[in-house]
Amino acid sequence: MRLGITRSAEQLRDLAVTAAARGIIIVPLPVIETRSLDFSWPEELVEAPDWVVVSSAAGVRSFIEGCTKLKRTDYLDFTYAAIGDKTAGVLRDLNMSPRVVSSRAEGQALFEELVARHVLPGQTLLYARGAEISYDPTDLLASRQIRYFPLICYETVPLKVEPEVIDSFSSHDYVLFTAPSAVRTFHRQFGVPKMRTIAMGNTTAGEMVQLGWPTPLFLTKPEVSSVLEQIT
Repeated sequence: MRLGITRSAEQLRDLAVTAAARGIIIVPLPVIETRSLDFSWPEELVEAPDWVVVSSAAGVRSFIEGCTKLKRTDYLDFTYAAIGDKTAGVLRDLNMSPRVVSSRAEGQALFEELVARHVLPGQTLLYARGAEISYDPTDLLASRQIRYFPLICYETVPLKVEPEVIDSFSSHDYVLFTAPSAVRTFHRQFGVPKMRTIAMGNTTAGEMVQLGWPTPLFLTKPEVSSVLEQIT
């Protein structure tokens, strides 16, 4: 059995060893690459924001990289909210424990929880986000009189996958898609996949459904390593 995963070979090295012991061949399918973007600090945000939302590991790293370039060290003292446990883990590794972590790894879930329980009217919220997002909180935050500052600090860039790599899969093989942007990039190159698909997260699954793909399997744990448990 072949299992494609939309990550690089380096990211999948340990998993490939475990999978091989189960007779599964891991095929890296890095269809996207994340790149940091330079940004300017919002002029209207004179004082430190009351809240900073980070949506991914890439968002955390790009935000810190940008703050460092701007010679801002106060990012260490900001109050953070994280989308999902993985993003929260990156913050904790950097000694910046988030005050709020969404119950689901979805932007909408976090923002709805923030306005319901944590962020007060009149407070400021900065969103360290990618160039493309699955959920835009602008209207929700405006309805609660929360001052919103979107800060685009990274982008996902499509990478070309050679057609013969995709042709090597059969309809009995699997491909795990780890992000909505990976789904969109694959669809632009190859259309609806012939392989059985697995989605990491609701937003990734929703992107597949929106593009007319067959209903995917759903990764019950938001960790790539857990995929072996579902297909063996």
